Amino acid sequence: MIRFVLLVLTVTCIACGSSVDDLVEDLAAGGDARDTARQELLLRPKGALEPLLLAIEDPGLRAGHADMADGLVSLMLRLDDERIAAALNRHLLSHPDPAVRARIAFRTGTLKRFVLLDAVLQALQDSVSEVRFEALRTLNVLDNRLSKEQISLLDERAAQ
Repeated sequence: MIRFVLLVLTVTCIACGSSVDDLVEDLAAGGDARDTARQELLLRPKGALEPLLLAIEDPGLRAGHADMADGLVSLMLRLDDERIAAALNRHLLSHPDPAVRARIAFRTGTLKRFVLLDAVLQALQDSVSEVRFEALRTLNVLDNRLSKEQISLLDERAAQ
């Protein structure tokens, strides 16, 4: 009975809480609300996915793109949706903000998201040293999944 009451209270609190769109805006705005928004979005993975995918494309929310990318990498742990990897691969290689590219490379390693491995290898050619550093650091974590060809490419790029 206690478990049922806790479940009802949790569902009620989530339902009465901020909307997902409000949470995405809080994430983009930064500040004190950012950390709470990040946690609440992770508690609603299915509801958060589409708004995060849209928001990371919105230039008006650029200040929050690194946190949005972080959230998307984390959602990969809870959702099996190919759109997440596709968006992260694209942003890792072409987002205009190098902090976003670096964050994606970093979180790929900390959460061991092997599906992004090829994009991380390509990020070794990024024009910004911070992105290249995070890509190398991630590849060090994921090295047990590299093919012989990828190891050869990594060795070649590291030498450069």
